[in-house]
Amino acid sequence: MRKQTRAPERTDGTRSFGCGCRSIFLVVLPVLLVLVLLVPVSTRGETEGVKSKADVRVRSISVDPFVPFVEPPREEEPTVTRDAAAEGKDTVQAEPAFRTPLERVSVKELQLAGIVTGSGEKLAVVEDARGIAHDLYVGTAVGMNNGRVTEILTDRVIIEEYRADGEGAMQAERTILRIE
Repeated sequence: MRKQTRAPERTDGTRSFGCGCRSIFLVVLPVLLVLVLLVPVSTRGETEGVKSKADVRVRSISVDPFVPFVEPPREEEPTVTRDAAAEGKDTVQAEPAFRTPLERVSVKELQLAGIVTGSGEKLAVVEDARGIAHDLYVGTAVGMNNGRVTEILTDRVIIEEYRADGEGAMQAERTILRIE
């Protein structure tokens, strides 16, 4: 068992704790008392310029909280669906109300930045004309012509888009993005 040592005794009979706690306390206490006594205490009724809590306004960015993040659908020509074109029907379907950022740019504007392969599914990273990076997986919607990522290989990404030909039928067009 370890023997406990006691603080050495001073000549005045008090013990020294080695950190000078008593001397620090004796210096800090009067300073705090002076600060507390010199600072005027304001009461509730003495606030200047503020009539009520409603008059106090915090400056903030003026953003309308009621503006939707998604743009409302535009009134354009409806497009023929892929299923209807495959069956030879002239069924027409309107454009979707919401388009992702990748669906708002042309596939030609995208540049393949990298491909990540691992234990799970493959991931491709593309950069648009503004320099914003986007992740692509197999099945991700890309481009303005109902495009989808069909394959992600080690050196390229294959995207299949459906465009209407002169007769109104949908034709599949493959676009290959390569790392530059």
